[in-house]
This record gives sequence, structure tokens and C-alpha cells, in this order.
Amino acid sequence: MGTMVVTLKIMPSSPEINLDYLTERIKEKLKTFNITNLKKEIKPIAFGLNSIHLYFTVNEDFENLESIENKIKEIEGVSSAEIIGMSRALG
Repeated sequence: MGTMVVTLKIMPSSPEINLDYLTERIKEKLKTFNITNLKKEIKPIAFGLNSIHLYFTVNEDFENLESIENKIKEIEGVSSAEIIGMSRALG
């Protein structure tokens, strides 16, 4: 089986949300899917609002990507969560 690199974009509900705290809560939810190897980037959107982009790997046969989005959306302070990229990892 191959490995996929997934990009998850999370939008906070307001610019005042502490993104480090929010990221820690998201990581806890992702542990329920056995996802631990994460890379985080904060990307500016507009007017002080930033998004969180999380990059992680899963096996190609992983079928719960939509359920990951739904779990993240349940977290207080999250406005939206969406998978914006998937690619096969080489190497």
C-alpha cells in the first residue's frame, strides 16, 4: 500500500481564537484516527483572520477522510474544516 499526504484547512470562527490552543484540540481529535505525524502552517486570509493548514499522512486505503472533517467541525471555535489536497507520497 502507498501513502497519501493530506492537506486539511481549518477556518476559526473569529480572529480572536487562539490558534495554538485550537491546533492542540484538533490534534487530540486526530489521534482517534491514529493520525499523529502532523505539520502545521498558519496562513493569513484577511483582516487579521488566519487559517490553519495541517499536513498529515495516511495509507491509501484510508476511507474516513470525510469523518475527519466532521470531527474537526465539532470543535468549538472551528468555523469550517475541509480537505483541500491529497497526493501520493513518493519515496
